[in-house]
Amino acid sequence: MGVVNLDAVDWQILSILQQEARISFKELGQRIGLTGTAIAERVRKLEDEGIIKGYTIKLNREKVGLPVMAFFKLRVNVEHCKQLRELAVSLPEIIETHRVAGSEYYILKAVLPSMQHLELLMEKFLQLGSVEVSIVLSTPVADKSIQKRI
Repeated sequence: MGVVNLDAVDWQILSILQQEARISFKELGQRIGLTGTAIAERVRKLEDEGIIKGYTIKLNREKVGLPVMAFFKLRVNVEHCKQLRELAVSLPEIIETHRVAGSEYYILKAVLPSMQHLELLMEKFLQLGSVEVSIVLSTPVADKSIQKRI
């Protein structure tokens, strides 16, 4: 499926839903100037087109005991790529895995309860190749909404 043409109203709907996924169609319609029924039809179309992939919540990781965030930059031999992907999927600490071009082959984002846990995780990845870890000190921009390009 290729790029879907979205009009200004679609972009308004997407912008609001990215920030407030629990908003009712009625309230969303009031903000945009359409009926709740018209909004529901547009949202259903956006879902059917695969533009809206789902709805989620955002957890405060510190409040659930995961104060450490880190990026693992891995360079692995080709024969270990499948094993790395399987390991990343199996570890609840790994919340994102990206195959990238550049000096590393994979970048993994992890949330962890402690530095000791980070070290244990690093040891698992070292069995597959070289690992560099960057510990997040702060996150000035997070979960930014995707907006229409101008």
